Amino acid sequence: MPLLSLLQTEPLRLQAAHLSFQEYFAACAIREGLSGSRPWQWDSWWTNTVMMGSEMGVGFGEGLVRAAGVQGDSLDLSRSLGGDRPTVYAVLALVIGSAVKSIDLTGNDLGPDASEAIARGIATTRRLKEITLASNNLTRDGRDLSGIAAIAAAIKSGSVTSADFSDNRLGPRGAAELVRAGAFQGCLAKVDLSGNRLGRGGCEAIAGAIAGSNSLTSVSLTRSELNADAARTLKEALTGSHILQELTLLRNAFDVATALELAEASKQHEISLCGLAADDTEADFSGQGLNLADTVLIAAALQFRNGLTEANLSSNALGLEGARALVQGGAFSGALTKCHLRDNALGVEGWTIILEALCDQPDSKITEWDITGEGLGPAVAAPLAKYLTSTSAIGRLIECKLRGNELGVEGWTVVLQALCSRPDSMIRKWDLSGERLSHTITRALADYLAVSGNLREVTLLGSGFDVDTAAMLNSIAKKRGISLCGIAPRQSAADFNDQRLQPADAVLIAAALEARSSLTQVDLARNCLCGVWTAWEGRRGVYTAAGIGAIAEACARSSLTSMDLSGNELRRRGGEALASGIAASSTLTSLSLAANGLDADVAKALGPAIGKSKSLQKLDLADNQLTNYGEDLEGITAIAAALACGSVTLIDLSNNFLKMEGTKALVKGGAFKGALQSVSLARNGLSVQAAKVLGRAIATSNALTLCDLRENWLGDDGRLILEYALRAEHKDPEKFELPL
Repeated sequence: MPLLSLLQTEPLRLQAAHLSFQEYFAACAIREGLSGSRPWQWDSWWTNTVMMGSEMGVGFGEGLVRAAGVQGDSLDLSRSLGGDRPTVYAVLALVIGSAVKSIDLTGNDLGPDASEAIARGIATTRRLKEITLASNNLTRDGRDLSGIAAIAAAIKSGSVTSADFSDNRLGPRGAAELVRAGAFQGCLAKVDLSGNRLGRGGCEAIAGAIAGSNSLTSVSLTRSELNADAARTLKEALTGSHILQELTLLRNAFDVATALELAEASKQHEISLCGLAADDTEADFSGQGLNLADTVLIAAALQFRNGLTEANLSSNALGLEGARALVQGGAFSGALTKCHLRDNALGVEGWTIILEALCDQPDSKITEWDITGEGLGPAVAAPLAKYLTSTSAIGRLIECKLRGNELGVEGWTVVLQALCSRPDSMIRKWDLSGERLSHTITRALADYLAVSGNLREVTLLGSGFDVDTAAMLNSIAKKRGISLCGIAPRQSAADFNDQRLQPADAVLIAAALEARSSLTQVDLARNCLCGVWTAWEGRRGVYTAAGIGAIAEACARSSLTSMDLSGNELRRRGGEALASGIAASSTLTSLSLAANGLDADVAKALGPAIGKSKSLQKLDLADNQLTNYGEDLEGITAIAAALACGSVTLIDLSNNFLKMEGTKALVKGGAFKGALQSVSLARNGLSVQAAKVLGRAIATSNALTLCDLRENWLGDDGRLILEYALRAEHKDPEKFELPL
C-alpha cells in the first residue's frame, strides 16, 4: 500500500493511506512552527495529533504557541479556552511544560481534570515562573481535592514563584490540601488566595505554611470572610516568618479591635496587611468599599512604608470613624506627601480631626491636600487656618485645594487672615474660582497678596468682584508676580472657553497676559467679557467695555500669538477697543472675533488696525454685521484696503450679509491684491452677479488658493463663471479650492 496517493496535480492534492500518517505530518509541521488556528480551541479531531506531538519533546509545545501567532514568553488565555476539553487540557500541559514563563488561565471553568493536566505541565518545566488560575473551580466546591493536590505537588518541585488561586471556592479543605501537598515548600514567593472562604481552619493551615516557608514573601487573603478568630490565627504568621513582607487582609469580617491587634504586630515586623509592597511609591485604594478595619490596616502600612509618597483612599464612605482610624493608625506620620480623601463623607468633624492631628505632627511630610467638593462650611475654617500656620504645614505644604466647598466670606476671611501672619508659608497657589466672595473679602485678600512670600497663583475668576476691585487686586498682585486667574509661570496656553466670565474676570486675565511672557495662546470664546449674554428670554446683563479694554491694552504688551474672543457680544465699543490692541501688537498672528455683534463702525476701526499690524495673519470675523445689513459699506471697504497692504493671509467673512454690494466693496478695495491666500465668503447671499464680480479678482490674485463660497445662491452658472475666469488667466480650476 503506498504511503500517499495523488488526487490531483494542479493544485497538488495528496491523500494519506491512513489518517495516522496525516496526524503525524501535522504534528511535525506544528513543531516546525506552521501557523494555524489556536490550539486551546481545538476540537477532538486534533487529539491524536497532540498525543503524537507530546512524544516529540519540548519543540512541539513551543510550536503550538508559535502556530497561534503568539509572541514572547507570556500567554494570556483568560476566558479563552474552548473546543474539546480533554484535547485542550493536553495542549495546556504541553504549552505550560515547554513554552512560557507566565500564563493566565482566569475564568475558564477549570476543574480537577484540568488541574491534573496543568500539574503535569508545571512538573516538566523549569521555565514557568507565574501562573494565574483565578475565577475557576479547581476543587468543584471542595468535593474533589485531587487536582489542587496535584498542582501543589508540582509547585513544590517546580520553578513557579507566583500563583493566583483567587475566587476558586477552595474553602478550608482546599487551603489545607495546598499546604499538605507542599505548595509552600518550594520556591513559591507570592500566592493569592482571595475570595476562597478559608475560615479558621484554612487560616490555621496557611499560618503554619507561612511560618515554615523559606520563600514566601506575599500572601493575599482579601475577601475571604475571615472573622476575628480566623484573623487572630494569622497573627502568629506575622511573628513567625522572617521573610514575609505582605499579608493582605482587606475586606474581611473581623472587627476594629482585631484590626488594631494585627496592625500593632504588622508595625513591629513591618509587614503590610493591605497589599503595599516595600518598593511601592503610590497606592490606590479608591472606590474599593473599605470598612473601618481596612482603614486601620492601611494606616499602619502608611506609617512604616517609607517609600510610599502618595495614597488615594477616595470614594470609600469612610465617614467620621474612618477619619479617627486614619489618625489613630498614624497614617500621616510616615512618608506621605499626598493623601486623597475626597468623597468619604468625612464632614467638618472628620476633617477637623485630621487637621488638628496634623498640627501635632511636626514631622508630617504632606505637601498637598485635595479637599475639593466636600461641602465643608465656615466651621472648618478655624482648624484649617490653625493647620495652615502650624509647623507641620509651614515649609512643606505647597497647595491646599478647597474649591467647591461652602466656606463663604466668613470662612475664607479666617483662612486668609491666618495666612497673613505666616508670610513664610510655602503655599504657591489657591483656587477661589466660583466662590462668589464679592468685595466683602477684599481687604483680607489684599493683605494676604501683599505679604505672601511664595504665592504665585490665585484663581479668582467667577468670584463676584467688580471691575474696580479686580483692578485694585491686580495692582497688588503685579508687584508680587502673582497671577489672579490661574495662569502659571511658564504656561504657554490658557483655555477659558465657555466659563461665563465677566468684565472683572477679563481685567484679572488681562494682567496675567501682560505678566506671563511665556503665554502665547489664550481661548476666551463664549464668555460674557462685556457683561451681557443672550438667554432664551433675551439679552441679559449690563454692558461695559472695561474688561475687553484691559485685554486690548495687555495684548499690545504681551507675547500672545493667538487669541480667540468669539461669542462674547463685544459690540461696538469692545470691537473699537480691540482695534488699538491689534495695531500695537507685534506678536499676534491669529485672532477670532466671530459672533460678537460687530457692525460697520467697528469694521471702520478694525480696517486701519489690520493694515498697521505687521504680524496678523489669520482673522475670523464670521457671523457679524460688518455692513449693517448692507446699509453701510465703509467698514468692509476699510477692511479690504487693509487686506490689500497688510500681512493677513486668511480671513473668514462668512455670514456677514455682504451680498452684491459688499462683494464689490471687497474687490474694489483691493482685498484680493495683497497677501491673502484663503478667504471665506460663505452664507453671504451672493448671487450669479456676485460671481461675475469675484471671478476676475480671484483669477488675477497672485496669492489666493482658496475661496469658500458655500451656502450662497451661485448655482451651476456661478461655478461656470468662476471656472471660466480662472482658465482665462491660465489657472487650473481643479487645483484651485472653490467649494460652492
